[in-house]
Amino acid sequence: MLQESFRVVAKTHHGLEEILAHEVSMAGGFGVKPAKRAVYFSANLETLYRCNLVCSTALRFLVELKFYNARNDDELYNFAKRVRWTEMLDPSQTFLVSSTVYSPVFKHSHFAALKIKDAIVDTFRDASLPRPNVDTSNPDVVVHVHIANQNVSIMLDSSGESLHKRGYRITGMPAPLNEVLAAGMIRLSNWNPETEFIDPMCGSGTLAIEAALLASNTPVNYRRSSFSFQNWPNYKHALWEQIFNKELEKVAPPKAPIWGADISSRAVYASKDNAEAAGMSEYITFKKADISETKPTQSEGVIMMNPPYGERLQPAEINDLYAKIGTQLKHYYSGFSAWILSSNLNALKFVGLRPSQRLSLFNGALQTKFMHFSLYDGSKKTKKQ
Repeated sequence: MLQESFRVVAKTHHGLEEILAHEVSMAGGFGVKPAKRAVYFSANLETLYRCNLVCSTALRFLVELKFYNARNDDELYNFAKRVRWTEMLDPSQTFLVSSTVYSPVFKHSHFAALKIKDAIVDTFRDASLPRPNVDTSNPDVVVHVHIANQNVSIMLDSSGESLHKRGYRITGMPAPLNEVLAAGMIRLSNWNPETEFIDPMCGSGTLAIEAALLASNTPVNYRRSSFSFQNWPNYKHALWEQIFNKELEKVAPPKAPIWGADISSRAVYASKDNAEAAGMSEYITFKKADISETKPTQSEGVIMMNPPYGERLQPAEINDLYAKIGTQLKHYYSGFSAWILSSNLNALKFVGLRPSQRLSLFNGALQTKFMHFSLYDGSKKTKKQ
């Protein structure tokens, strides 16, 4: 079905491309090249399986089947028919074609997807085989078509559901933080897992859970029920089991405290439920507390938070909240690195600290700033001396 080595496109969020490129390299990918919201690399089946299991900042992994130039609808269809679809898909399985189109030639993504779907079905008909059915809700195999001008890339989705769905979010809260974004934030912070990690506004517990997964060397997607590659005709179950078990052998308890707090009892209960579902409950402590009541237990570490942006609060209330955050950081978190994600640039000014880094990230559709504050006793000059 696939050659010994093949090209893969890993999708991710804006700002996490370099982080994902490093994860892919560590998982065995080669020829790794970051791009816009993506990472390109070469892999074999072993590497592809491992990447889906361990890469915390990937949304999905797409295997490139065919890349070509199409000037019209007929060429789009005819080149797609040259793919060996009968080796990719069993007639008893269902499939879906999704498409992304940026082209003056092929203006409608739905029409492009329809042409590829016709090519797949006609390939089975020409081979005198039953045609597989389309399933738009829960397909066995997902084909993705990307068209930029006249460049057409047909890819096979190895992941299925987006990889941010780790399988541990069983209790939700309003505006939950995406798991892939949370993992990326932690890695961008360069947190040393041998030091304390604190989220004083934990919501549904995502930051603390992702920190515990990282600190314990737990493969982030080990609780997922399935991946699309498990539906491929060439799926090698023994190879998957070998990779899965080998990665689990690396798991070890974190070496420093990881904890979260929230003023909402509901949030604390949700965080505990999700940590239990992630298998991380023994590594994380959650408690009900206002940010003004939180204090570190060690002399260094990272405090990271995703505070409200102000959609449901009055301007004065949100400004007071950010001022309270700044006060707590100044008084109790000397020696720590503080990171705040927010889209409210005006409220961030009320933290009252000069950021040492400003990174641009997207939380859903919202463009946000991921601000880093280095916290010292006394002046920066004294710290350097």
